Amino acid sequence: MNTLRCFHICLLFFFAPVMLAQHSMSIPDSLMNEDGVYYYMFTSPEKSKYIMSQLRAKGKDNSGKKLSELDLDYLEGDMYYNTGQYITAIHFYEEALDVARKKNDESTIFDLMHRLISSFEGCGDTSGKIEMAKAMGEYARERGNAVMRSVALFELGSSLCNQGKRDNGLEKMVEANKVMETSNYAHKYDNLRYQYELMALEYRKAANNEQALAMCEKLKGVIGKFDKGVKPMEHEIEAQEQLYQSLAAPILARLGRKEEAEQAYNRFNELKVITGSKNRTLFTYLFESKRYGDLIKQAKELEAKSIERNDTINAGFTSLVKYMAMAQLETGDYHNAAVNFKRLVALRDSINLRDFQSQALQYDTLYEVEKNEARAKYYSERSRIYGIVAAFAILGLFVLLFSMMRVVKMNKEMRRKNKILARTIGDLSKAQHETSLAMSKSSKAAPVEEPVAEGEVVADEPVDAPEAEETEQEDEENEDSAVPAETNDDDRHRFLSIEHEIIERRLYAANLNREQLIKELGVPRAQFAALFRAYAGESYPKYMNRLRLREAVRILRESPQFTVDAVAAECGMSRQLFYMLFKEQYGITPTEFRAMHKDD
Repeated sequence: MNTLRCFHICLLFFFAPVMLAQHSMSIPDSLMNEDGVYYYMFTSPEKSKYIMSQLRAKGKDNSGKKLSELDLDYLEGDMYYNTGQYITAIHFYEEALDVARKKNDESTIFDLMHRLISSFEGCGDTSGKIEMAKAMGEYARERGNAVMRSVALFELGSSLCNQGKRDNGLEKMVEANKVMETSNYAHKYDNLRYQYELMALEYRKAANNEQALAMCEKLKGVIGKFDKGVKPMEHEIEAQEQLYQSLAAPILARLGRKEEAEQAYNRFNELKVITGSKNRTLFTYLFESKRYGDLIKQAKELEAKSIERNDTINAGFTSLVKYMAMAQLETGDYHNAAVNFKRLVALRDSINLRDFQSQALQYDTLYEVEKNEARAKYYSERSRIYGIVAAFAILGLFVLLFSMMRVVKMNKEMRRKNKILARTIGDLSKAQHETSLAMSKSSKAAPVEEPVAEGEVVADEPVDAPEAEETEQEDEENEDSAVPAETNDDDRHRFLSIEHEIIERRLYAANLNREQLIKELGVPRAQFAALFRAYAGESYPKYMNRLRLREAVRILRESPQFTVDAVAAECGMSRQLFYMLFKEQYGITPTEFRAMHKDD
């Protein structure tokens, strides 16, 4: 009886979350299918994801229709593409394209190539977009498909515009667009909306605002038009109108039609309540009309959604950070503007690195495919000689060898990534140390105009560090009583002098508590905490811990004769505290960091 009861309880725990999830989603049975995934994409992405997970788990929809891996990958790619998660969409589209090629499904191959081109465009992967456009154009030429060749031509023109050859690029885009307008392509209206949008943006960049507005009017003309058999997503028409308004507002403003531009902006804001979307093209209008507050607010909302989706390494997010930084600069928020400009540099470097890695992965994949094809042919020939028994034996060996290769490759890739991580940590720490030292020295020779605030994430204040003996309540009392209403040059120079002494004399590694350091430097105790909060942008304990960790990274790289315990002592920390802070800051232990640098 007890066994049966335990079994029932286990079943309850297994099925209850699924039943509760579907109930909380409030999804009607009629939408537990492909149409449901599209229907909720704009307004309830979590519902789309839930329906998608159920379709994958069952391999069929509510009507019993079976869904192949091709169908499911295609559908999931659409789900992520339509919500702006282009990198994830690329993964599913490429999986679907591999299957479509094996099936020689021409129509699906063209559709997936086109979607991949748009996805590469969305995430700013120009090299990926050009390669896919070339492949699509060549495939269309072989198949004699004029419409698909026009699509490839349009994307080639778009790429030329991105490379600064706008006149030549727009000429090709116009030529391709004329073919699409007169075609009977199954996805004609989706393509026209996409093409009108890109052409409007390129004409605007070329300062041809009249032609840009003409493209906007063409875009307006296809709002609400859908291809045969296509069911619109929930509030899709409103989303299309919102795109039009966001494009029209900055163009109308540049043409001096400010009242119409304001009307377009107001209409955009009315529609965002329905769709919950934002469009970065509107940032130009907000910035040029000096509506910096609105720009920062919308940029932060869009930033939060991108971070939530883990979709921040792309051209769109880079544009968002750039406009937010410029608006903060105009409003006098110099600290946050500096932080965002610093992020902008890192983002652009990350995108360049990702493009390089993308090419490397594509070549690696091509190599693996060719190698596997050669091995498959060999096993096929052997199977004909040795018969059915030998075929099963060879197949088992193939699976084993392939698995081992994958494990070895994954281990090799992991070691490579770990080495890159360790090298990056070391280089960054060295650069920060040299920068801090140079700035502290320069503060002795000339007055500093602006405070510099480090933007790093630091560990919590340690309980056993010398400077952490005072309570948080004492810190708060010091700050309340000591932070001035306004900063001034004297306070800034005083802080820079303190910083110079700490770095030059390596006081962060000395066994001094806060009171001893105050006495050593001759700083009024009432101003000590306030100076760090105002000009370092963080508390005194966090500031000192950051210097200690930076020094520890240097010693670990340059002094292999030091044990990890000796490094901790050299930097003024206990072994336990050192391991905890290092792991929190860099994601690896000091021992792992040193091991990764042995071959450097």
